Parts: sequence; structure tokens; C-alpha cells
Amino acid sequence: MTQHALLADYTRHLEMLAAEQGLDYYPIDFEVVPANFMTEVAVYGLPIRMPHWSFGVRYIHQLIRQSMGHSRIFEVMFLGNPCHAYLVSDNSIAENTLVVAHVIGHADFAKRNSLFERFMAMAGGRILEQAAERARAIERALIEYGQDKVEQVLDAALALEPHIDIHQALYRSA
Repeated sequence: MTQHALLADYTRHLEMLAAEQGLDYYPIDFEVVPANFMTEVAVYGLPIRMPHWSFGVRYIHQLIRQSMGHSRIFEVMFLGNPCHAYLVSDNSIAENTLVVAHVIGHADFAKRNSLFERFMAMAGGRILEQAAERARAIERALIEYGQDKVEQVLDAALALEPHIDIHQALYRSA
């Protein structure tokens, strides 16, 4: 049996155990990816996102931390309906099996979490698809308005990002 088939078999078994224990979560799409893809996803926050110079800085910082042994990424998960979980192809079958169990626990917690439930109601559950569409919109803006103007807007938006009050409604009247 191949590593991929073995992991799929273990995943089915873990999902059955989770159901027996009463866990309730949105379906999870698991994907095994190379370590460099995982680093990019961890840095960009999503596998598909707008281009910005700050992500390059974060990427270099992450590579340095990894090379010094201060960081190891086992999985990246995006909650939604369905959830998306990426596992590192260099991990052993035992490591990835443990990560699958860990992800199932995350998914159960998220579905039962009132803040996440509110977010799902406001923004919908297709997070990766929405991010991809927004990235395409920024690509169109780059063509129409040029890199300098678009980058000014992105710089301002990313500077405001840490100051967003997550307890407020996503869409508010002006």
C-alpha cells in the first residue's frame, strides 16, 4: 500500500472514530503538499492571495526561523465549508496521521465556536474561493491602475489590518 493510500485509510478510520465520539465538523479536504508550498501558505495566509512586498519579507523571516530550528510547520488549515487542510509531504505517515486527528479536532471546535459561526454567517464558508476572486480583482486593478497606485492602497489596508475590531459586524452601515 502506498503512503498516500495508507494515509487515506487512516483518515477514514479517524473520521469514523470522530463520529463515534460525537465530533461535528464541516467536511475536510486534505491535501499533501511540498514543504515550500506549506511555507508559502503559512506566510501568505492563503494559498491564493494578492501580491505584496511584505509577504516576501515574511517569507525570508520564516525561512530563517526554519533553518535555525525555531519553526516547523506540520499543517495549515482553513476553516469553512468545506475546510481545507494541507499536510507536509516530507512528514512521516505517523506525523501526518497525528496531524489529521489534530485537524479534525480543530474543525469540530470551529464549527461549534460562536465567533466562527458569526463569521460564516457574515462572509460565507467558501474562504479560499473568495480569496482567489479577490486576488484576481487586484490583478485586474494592477493592469488598470498600475502597481504604484494599487500598492499604496494595499499598504494602507495592511497597516489597518491589526486594528480591525473582530467583535463588530463585518458589513456596517456608514
